[in-house]
Amino acid sequence: MPTIGWQHKNRFGTWRILRDRKGWNAYWNDEHLGHYDRDDKALDDLVGGHTFPTSSGINSGDCGLPEELADWDEISR
Repeated sequence: MPTIGWQHKNRFGTWRILRDRKGWNAYWNDEHLGHYDRDDKALDDLVGGHTFPTSSGINSGDCGLPEELADWDEISR
């Protein structure tokens, strides 16, 4: 099964990096936080808190997100 993305759940919500036809998108719960050419770039911005802000004001950089995709749950089709 092909990988369509990655997710990590913590006390702040569900964080996802999902593939589309043009690249990768970062999400917090169902809020779109940015579009990226590669999944590792989306991860870097989520971990570093460099995405669009969430509606609740949560900064992803303050949420203790794992720095390696291997530590996220793979989403397969």
